[in-house]
Amino acid sequence: MMQQTVPINQGPMTQGAQELPLRGLHLPAEPGFWPLAPGWWLLAGALLLLFVYLTYRWLQRRKRQQRLLAIEKQLGAIDFAYQSHQDQRQLLSDLSMLLRRFEKFQQHQDQAVTTSGAEWITHLNRYHKDQPFAPYQALLTQGVYLPEVEFDSKALIDLLGQHIKKVVMMTPKQLAKINFQEAKNV
Repeated sequence: MMQQTVPINQGPMTQGAQELPLRGLHLPAEPGFWPLAPGWWLLAGALLLLFVYLTYRWLQRRKRQQRLLAIEKQLGAIDFAYQSHQDQRQLLSDLSMLLRRFEKFQQHQDQAVTTSGAEWITHLNRYHKDQPFAPYQALLTQGVYLPEVEFDSKALIDLLGQHIKKVVMMTPKQLAKINFQEAKNV
């Protein structure tokens, strides 16, 4: 008797792949661009804050540059007027008035404008380490009241131009530090 061999693979569970009632594989959709992952939102927020900060700083610097140009224009007008009238007393009066207006309106130093003598020169020198206004103390404090004065007009105009440029282009943080030191010394 011959035994009948039944292949092991034949049974209801081992039917061919086409014969099983299986559905096809459905892969998940690829992740889309939107909505963004939280890390991208953080990066976008950081970049936006950086852009706003840099724009703010640029606008502040531009505003200071425009202010400087306007003041330099006034200083140039004083120099041009001096070239035509050659009156040093008038030049000294105009420069002194420009300097006091600058401190009052541009630097908002109302109390400094009322000072005179050595206090006024000390106030002007606080922006500089080398104390450039010290040689001009008598000239800037008493020269306006004298009938005739003689000084190097070009040097004084240049000094005022450098002073104004330095002070206008200082950042608010630098100015606040100088103002704090001055208030502490008083």
